[in-house]
Amino acid sequence: HNDTLNVGDIVPVHITYGDVEIDADIKIVSVNKNRAGAEFVNLDEATANNILYMNILIEETIAQAEAKEQQQSDMQAVQEMENQRDTLARPYDIPNDNISILR
Repeated sequence: HNDTLNVGDIVPVHITYGDVEIDADIKIVSVNKNRAGAEFVNLDEATANNILYMNILIEETIAQAEAKEQQQSDMQAVQEMENQRDTLARPYDIPNDNISILR
């Protein structure tokens, strides 16, 4: 916002997430040089429900991304364990000229 908002300002916003579009007003509740905190104001029931639905979609997207990341991490750990097992289970290649046979 480049230091242009003040606490108490009412600002119209348009938010789109997926197939959800929201046109609403926000009230600025805190401000510093380049960030502002806001709350929705003057909401009708349909807009409030769309905001709730949008938040549910966002939470599901985050949960899916976290689950995918965990699955990839688990798969990598399994692959590393398999590589270690294969390394330990492999017989050592010892050239014949390094083996002495006692009789």
